[in-house]
Amino acid sequence: PMRSLCSGLLALALLAGCADAPLTDLATADARDGSRTYKGHPVSVGHGVARAYATVLPSGEPVEIGVQMNGPALDGLPTTFSDQRACYDLDGDGTIEPDMADGECVVGHEYILDFPDQPGVPFQYVMLNFNPMGHIPPGVYDLPHFDVHFYIQDLEEVMAIDAGPCPVLTDCDDYARAKDLPDAAYYPAGYVDVDAVEPMMGNHLLDPTGPEFPPTSETFTRTFIYGAYDGEVTFYEPMITRDWLLQREPTCDPIPQATAWAEPGWYPTAYCSTYERGHYWITIEDFVWRGPPVAS
Repeated sequence: PMRSLCSGLLALALLAGCADAPLTDLATADARDGSRTYKGHPVSVGHGVARAYATVLPSGEPVEIGVQMNGPALDGLPTTFSDQRACYDLDGDGTIEPDMADGECVVGHEYILDFPDQPGVPFQYVMLNFNPMGHIPPGVYDLPHFDVHFYIQDLEEVMAIDAGPCPVLTDCDDYARAKDLPDAAYYPAGYVDVDAVEPMMGNHLLDPTGPEFPPTSETFTRTFIYGAYDGEVTFYEPMITRDWLLQREPTCDPIPQATAWAEPGWYPTAYCSTYERGHYWITIEDFVWRGPPVAS
């Protein structure tokens, strides 16, 4: 069956091509705490650019890890249903129909944002996705929004999650691996598997008690997702609408917490969005060491 992996391969090529180009290492000039901000390469988004970064104290404790988008990045965003990074010929007619009606390509437009490795920080890169028409479930998340995946899983492994006929357009063997959930202690109580598996991404576990769901059914503005694949937690994901960002209201919300962590390290307890100095910021913050005590 036909499938399309152009964007995934492009992402790998991009990171490989950037390997010889040093990542920016900038000291925060006015940081009284001595922290340094390590910035990744800028990537074109909309009419502007986005980049990932990590701000870290001299002790190695992260202050925040996030995505910075300049103002123009929220204008000129894609309007088509899919960038066709992962497609599958469901009807077997020898062609790929990328629009929503035919459902042969996964939704959204994907951008891979790198940043330098930080010891003790489990997150390796950011997969930023913009969904101009939102996604399932209808009536809840079908608003233009950003999915900001802070990935623990290696990029090569993520890109190997193949397209196929199982939900949602996932290779059936890879779908089975995505449905192999971590031990319940490794993700928050109450989070559920709703079959939101995608190729080149993994499974998405969500909180069905969020205000966007009945009985309150408030208009979706932001929420937090946990990613899973092959028995492990693979990403942390703030999901935030474009309209909410454009309101420029600084907001921080608690991240629902697990009770156990597979690998010791610094894990966030809050996710935030704000607008400052002509830029939009989406961050994970308030890190806590999980696991054995920090070596002195």
